[in-house]
Amino acid sequence: MSTDVIALVTWALLAATLAALALYSVIENVLSRLTRVDIKLLMDRRKGLGEDRFVTQLHRGKYRVQIPLQLFVQSIRVATGLFILILLNLHRVPYAAPLALLATVIVLFFLSHWLPWAITGTEPERALLILLPFLRPVLFIGIPLTYPIILLAARRHAASADNEAGEDEITDEEVQAFLDVGEEEGIFEQEESRIIQQVVELGDTIAREIMVPRTEIVAIPVGATQEELRALIVKSRHSRIPVYEGTIDAIVGVIYVRHLLASYSAGEPGASFKGLIRPALFVPETKRVAELLREMQAKGEQMCIVVDEYGGVAGLVTLEDILEEIVGEIRDEDQPVEVDIHPDGDGAYTMYGDTDLWDVQETLGVDLEEEGYNTIAGLIIKELGRLPKPDEILRVDGLEIQVLEVDSRKIHRVRVHTLDADR
Repeated sequence: MSTDVIALVTWALLAATLAALALYSVIENVLSRLTRVDIKLLMDRRKGLGEDRFVTQLHRGKYRVQIPLQLFVQSIRVATGLFILILLNLHRVPYAAPLALLATVIVLFFLSHWLPWAITGTEPERALLILLPFLRPVLFIGIPLTYPIILLAARRHAASADNEAGEDEITDEEVQAFLDVGEEEGIFEQEESRIIQQVVELGDTIAREIMVPRTEIVAIPVGATQEELRALIVKSRHSRIPVYEGTIDAIVGVIYVRHLLASYSAGEPGASFKGLIRPALFVPETKRVAELLREMQAKGEQMCIVVDEYGGVAGLVTLEDILEEIVGEIRDEDQPVEVDIHPDGDGAYTMYGDTDLWDVQETLGVDLEEEGYNTIAGLIIKELGRLPKPDEILRVDGLEIQVLEVDSRKIHRVRVHTLDADR
């Protein structure tokens, strides 16, 4: 066989290996970028097309597909370098070996690294669907050849599953980064992103942070009449009223308005309502809201009483309170809009004493410590060690706070602005 024929065959083989290298490097790159979500999307898109061996292997673990593919791709890379060296020798090029090595490195960089990223874009599972027909013959041949290695990898994967599960836990910072990217890419609207973030944060929120405080609980003594209860319901507009005996710390149950209305057809308005009292659900103030929601759903409760470590009543939580943590404030049709934080126009803000510290931080762009308190009033009392006097001013954590309204029990309104605004 003449040198020209050998060169021609070698050129043809080199062209074939380069094409195969480009194709399977793209597939290798796509596989490396697939997440568990992408694999789930791939499985959903293959439903109805019968069982797919590739998808089955991929679902059991990416390594079951990557190992035989790696063997094939590495073989192609070796063949590419060999064919380049043969061609250089056939053409009697000086320093054929180092030149072949340099040419191979350049070709591999272009075909194995740059080209795959340029082709596949940001949707690897879509690219893989198109490339599946080219991958199946490789797996058909490669899986039997690499089966012992796949078995070893499977054992190692199973042994480290617990560790990997811990490493795969997504932090709040990662979730926020995903949401930010989703907003930038147009995947999420701003409101959708906010709701998802609130749902994620619900897992770290405890009952004490969202409860209606003890001082704002609308309750009735067990010895009151139905007429007194009716008047309280009309005034408070609540559909469930806690009932206590002696003091608010001794809650004996809850009255439902619908039960009271049903009793009016058979009872006297002035009669006792003791027979209508239902047992209350009591939960510790440190219970996580996500767990509390599941418990309330399981028991069919709309309200629970929050107790402190000493057994005293700290507040109450309703399903509406939990829902408002996710979607924001829910108002009745005729309920007036109440703004917790009102800008004064000079860089200062007027707010209620029970305004949540998180809202204060978001509005003023500051970072406040939250140690044992959740409101701006709690911050003031913690700093002073007492209730402030009217018009008293204090400076804390970069804020200047002026107390506008306060009585002997509670801080009602304050005026806040950042000290940086003075500069």
